[in-house]
Amino acid sequence: MAPAAPTARPFKKRCNSVITMKKALRHIFMSRVGLLQAAYFVGTIALILYFFPREEKSEYVFQEGKPWKYGLLTASFDFPIYKSKEQLKHEQDSIIKTLRPFFTEEPRVGTEQINNFKREHQDMLQNAEKGAFFGGLDAKRTFSLFLH
Repeated sequence: MAPAAPTARPFKKRCNSVITMKKALRHIFMSRVGLLQAAYFVGTIALILYFFPREEKSEYVFQEGKPWKYGLLTASFDFPIYKSKEQLKHEQDSIIKTLRPFFTEEPRVGTEQINNFKREHQDMLQNAEKGAFFGGLDAKRTFSLFLH
């Protein structure tokens, strides 16, 4: 006997399973309980995605070779850096060799400015020598701090 030609029955079963799946989904989404469960599920996923970090962001924007734009950045802990005396001496010597001073000290400028101050404020200095008080301050002691 020859094998029978396939009938439409298996196709029909598949269609029935698709139809029953559609009915099941329709029943889930059309009933109040199923609708609430779906809403809770979608809401939970939305909350998780909202609070999930999107990308790593730094408080500071900086580039290598550019000056630091922000305040002092200090670690919350201390750690020692151990160096031998030879290493310290070598680093200090190399810094001194490459250091460009911002100013040069001229001792005569200081004495000239003190003499100019004394000349311009002669009357105040005489009152200070007498021990006069200005605004509750001992003027003699205050001016002596500035002049010495």
